[in-house]
Amino acid sequence: INPGETFLVAAWLNESDVEESDWAKQISDIYFDELEPNHWGQTYNRGAAVGYHMSMVNAEMLYRIENDSILDGTKPIGDPADFTLIDVFGTYDGTPWSVAGISCVIGGKTRTNGWRYVRKPEFWHGNTDNLASFGTGTSDSEWWVRTTRLEADSVTISGGQLVNNLGAHVIDPVTAHISSISSLVYLVSDGYSGENLSILGISNGETVQAFLNNLIKADAGQSLVVTSATDGSVKNSDAAIAENDILTVTSANQENITKYALTVAPIDANTNLVAAGGSGLVVDNAAATISGFAFGATIKSIADNISTQANTSIYNVVDSDTVLVPLTIARADGGYNHTVAGANIRFEVVAQNGDIKLFSLVPDSKSSDAYVISDVFIVNNDRDVITMIPGGLSVMTFMASVEVVEGATATIQDMAGNERISGTVKYDDYLVVVSEDKSFTRTYNLAFLDELVVNTAPIITLASSDVTVFEGVSTKFSATVSDDGYPLGSSYSYKWEGISGDAGSVSIASPNKLTTNMIFSAVGSYSIRLEVNDGELSSAATIYVTVEKGTGINDLKATQVKMFPNPAKERVTIQLQDMNLNSTTVGIIDLSGRTVFMMKPVEGTMDIDLSGFEAGIYYVTVKSGDFKLNQKLCIVK
Repeated sequence: INPGETFLVAAWLNESDVEESDWAKQISDIYFDELEPNHWGQTYNRGAAVGYHMSMVNAEMLYRIENDSILDGTKPIGDPADFTLIDVFGTYDGTPWSVAGISCVIGGKTRTNGWRYVRKPEFWHGNTDNLASFGTGTSDSEWWVRTTRLEADSVTISGGQLVNNLGAHVIDPVTAHISSISSLVYLVSDGYSGENLSILGISNGETVQAFLNNLIKADAGQSLVVTSATDGSVKNSDAAIAENDILTVTSANQENITKYALTVAPIDANTNLVAAGGSGLVVDNAAATISGFAFGATIKSIADNISTQANTSIYNVVDSDTVLVPLTIARADGGYNHTVAGANIRFEVVAQNGDIKLFSLVPDSKSSDAYVISDVFIVNNDRDVITMIPGGLSVMTFMASVEVVEGATATIQDMAGNERISGTVKYDDYLVVVSEDKSFTRTYNLAFLDELVVNTAPIITLASSDVTVFEGVSTKFSATVSDDGYPLGSSYSYKWEGISGDAGSVSIASPNKLTTNMIFSAVGSYSIRLEVNDGELSSAATIYVTVEKGTGINDLKATQVKMFPNPAKERVTIQLQDMNLNSTTVGIIDLSGRTVFMMKPVEGTMDIDLSGFEAGIYYVTVKSGDFKLNQKLCIVK
C-alpha cells in the first residue's frame, strides 16, 4: 500500500451472500472465504473471521507489522513485538457501538446490519482510543454515520447506497509533514531541502512581521522563525529584514525543517525580447511586435532566433487565446508539418515577477501578394498546389485550415469558376486567391490523400517561342511552369542553355532562374532551351531567336493590350491601343502550340465568343508589324 491508496477487506457469512456479492469480491484486496482461497492460497472460517459483526459489540483493530513480513518472514504470528496498534474501531467491553451519538441499539435490540461508517476527510491517521474516535455527537466524532435503520434525513440512506464507493476514500491533503512555504509577493525557491533555497523580492526596511504576513503556510501548524545573518539570533517582529537573514520553517509534526536565505532586492520585471544578429528579425519592445520575416515562416525559425533580454524571464508560444502552440502539427497522413507563424500566434514573455507581455507577429507582405499557408496541409507556392487534403472535407473546415496573406481574399471555385460556399470540397475544385490590390491572382490545384498519385513532368509555357531581338540589347526571356505538386517536398530546378547558333555569342545572366535576361553579340539564328526538373522528372521547351542589327525600335508593350475577364467562361474582351490595326492580328494558341483562333481586328475592341473552346490554359498572341505580345488566358467551364 502506497501513501494515498486504499485497500478493501471483505467477508461473506453464507452462500447466498457469496453469490450475490461476487462483484464486491472482485474489487476486494483481502477477503475471507471458506470456499475459495485468498490471494495467498489460504481459507478461513467465515463465521470466526467476522463473527464480531453479528453483535456489533467487539473491536476491530488495525496493526502495522514492524519487524518482518509474517507470510514471507521466518517466524509465525505470535510475538507482540512484531506489531504496533495504529487504529481501533469498536468497544472492548461488549458495549454496543454508539458512533457520533447514534447507537446501534434500536427498539431495545442491537441491529447488526444496514450501517455504514465513513471516516471524515480531515482525519488522516488512526486513533487507538476507541471512544475518542466515536465521539459523543457529530461535531466531535471522527466518523460520519449512514444507516438504513433510522429515518432521520441526515443519516438515512438506501440499501444500495451502503456499498457505494467501496474501496475508495476521500481525504483532505495531508500537510503536517510539509516544511516549505509559498508567496504571492516574493519569489520562493522550489523544494524543501538544500543550501540554495532562497526568497527574493523583499523591500529595503521591510519588517519581519510584514514579511511573514506575505507568506502562505502549507499547514497552519507550521512554525516560522527569522534569524540574523550576523549572529544567528532570533529577530523581533518589528526588526528590519537584512540581506542573507534566514527563515526557518518547521513542519506541524515537528519532523521536518526547511531554511531559506532572504534576499533584499526587487524581483526582475523585464519582459523584453531580443533578436539574434543577422537573423533579419526586428523586435519592437515598446510596441510588443516581432517583424522581419516572411508570411508563412515557421514558428521554429523565429523562435530559434529570439531570446529573452533577461535570463530570469521565459517566453512561450501561444495563440490569441493564450493556449500553448506546438512547433509541429500532425497531418492526416501521419506526417508532421512545422507550425507556421500566422496572425493568431503570440510570443508570451513572463518576467520573474510574473508580469506578462504578449508580442504580436507582423510578417512582411505586399498588397500584390496572393498566397496561403497552412499547418494542416502542404502548400507549395512555387507550384501552386495544396496537397494532403482528406477526402470528404467540408468547405468550412478547409478554409479554416488555411491562412490567407494579409489583405488578399480566397475562394474555392469549381471547374466552371463558380464559388463553392458549402458542402464538401470536390476533386476538381481550385482555391483562387486574389491579391489586395487585385493585380495578381493565384489558382491552386488541390490534391487529395485518397487520389492515385502518378508524378507527371512539369508543363513549361514560354512567353514566346519565336522572337526577334537586336544585337547587343539585353532581352528578357521568361516562362511559366505548372505541375502536379509531386514529388512532395521537392522544388524546381531550372537550366537555360543555347543548343544551336554561336554559343559564344550568347550571354545568359541567370541560367538557373525561371526568368533571365540574355544578350546576343552576333547577328544570326539561335535556339535557346529551358529545362525544368521537379526533383524526379524533367521537361524542356525551345525558343527560336532571330538576332538582327538595329536599335531604337520599341517592343510592343503589355499596356497596349488589355484582356478581361481572365479567367473567362463564355466571352473574352481584348482592347488594342496605340497600334496600326491594318498590320495587326490576334490569335489564340493552346498548350500544344496549335492555333485555335486567328482574326484581323477591325476596331480597337474585340469581343471573342469562347463557347466552342474547351476549359484550359491558352495564349493570346497579338502581332503588330514586326512585334508581338503573348498573354495567358484561362478558360473555365
